[in-house]
Amino acid sequence: MSTIAGQINNFNFSSVSAGVADPNLGNNVEGIFEAAWESQIGGDATVAASNSGGNEHLRATFGSTSTLPAIAADLALPAGAAFAFEYSIDETVAELNGDWILATAANGRIDQNGNPDPTGQGELTGMTLVSSADTWTTVITGIYHTGARLPNVPFTITREETLTVLGDAVGGSFTLLYNVYPASITMDLRALRSAITALEVLGVGAIGALLFGPAVVPLLGWGDSEIEAYIASQMQPVVVPFQPLQNVYSAIPQRLQLPGTTDNLWFDYNMMSFPQGTIAKGVVPADEVVAQMPGAVLTFSGSALPQRARRVAFVMITGPSTVSLPILPAQRGATTVGSMSVQYSALHNDEVVSPTFQWSVTGANGQGIPSVVIGNPTEATITLLFKATPAEKVRITVRMDDAQHLKDANGNTPTASIEVSVLHVALPKPVQGTGIPKPIRVTTAA
Repeated sequence: MSTIAGQINNFNFSSVSAGVADPNLGNNVEGIFEAAWESQIGGDATVAASNSGGNEHLRATFGSTSTLPAIAADLALPAGAAFAFEYSIDETVAELNGDWILATAANGRIDQNGNPDPTGQGELTGMTLVSSADTWTTVITGIYHTGARLPNVPFTITREETLTVLGDAVGGSFTLLYNVYPASITMDLRALRSAITALEVLGVGAIGALLFGPAVVPLLGWGDSEIEAYIASQMQPVVVPFQPLQNVYSAIPQRLQLPGTTDNLWFDYNMMSFPQGTIAKGVVPADEVVAQMPGAVLTFSGSALPQRARRVAFVMITGPSTVSLPILPAQRGATTVGSMSVQYSALHNDEVVSPTFQWSVTGANGQGIPSVVIGNPTEATITLLFKATPAEKVRITVRMDDAQHLKDANGNTPTASIEVSVLHVALPKPVQGTGIPKPIRVTTAA
């Protein structure tokens, strides 16, 4: 049985083996795929690939639940698909179950770091994972114990993850896009607010520590937004282990680098199928996650066979596109005012190995402007000389090379530029004189 089952119809890995030379596997692309996919999944994954009847059968087994067919069985590919991978929802539930058992080990009570603690102020009461379109939403419910003789605060933490199919409009690129959004937390402060208001009316703030314990003192005098921010800061770490869709995304193969060449084998996805509705529910005190749709699968498929394509290098520049230079009145019209140091960074894609960069700076009219690059060339501090008038534009350019001498998508040396507008900020004229303070004469009586 398998956790992930894949199949490529009318395809053999040997068809893309020309020039491939792995130090251990030679041109055995099937074996190279097995090793790369096993490394991608990590952990205790066991991966197998074999060709049967002209179709490549691909299987990965890991975790505690493996419900998909063994490698010898054929898959029923979606209509129009040339290849597909199926991921068992049961494995997602098993992974959530492990996280939930750890989080609720102290009968649901947790400390401010999200760790089980029988005296912790947080208490987890439930967890739900819901699938809707391409979005998975994890909802965690709980209670915040104030640590004083005040009403406790029910809270709900929500986190959304999305997995989108981009299609194969851009060749030689990833076609699955994963996003995780910041968790949000809502809480019901009505009972707590009523109690705090009553205490404030009675003037209990001064003796609150004696009557109710030190935890109540910060709450007295706070507004709802401040109380919410405080409780959120205590409970936010709870959501860290719960990103189930990320586990799915990280296990689906998209690219296979072909050793000894500057080529990749790309799996271009343009179809995806998610089961819709509630996937799992976590309960306390049973401390388990219960599957709501056992046996369901996520399906990722493409209408074109995996394509071999050369690797492409990409570089971009990050940094300000506008800088402001203060101009003193006496400097207006001067040939050169001075200099300003601005930091820019060169970012590249993960195909690039051991990159080197060449930076240059020119004016908009093509005239060279002095520049200095300080520090490592990936993050360059460039010192530009600016004139007082008129306002200028300069262009910063970086050219990249790497150990494989990869080219960009157009077959050229990877290059990026950014145009920087130099804005002159005129300082106000002094009210009188030169604007330079005169020394103060101090006299003393004889």
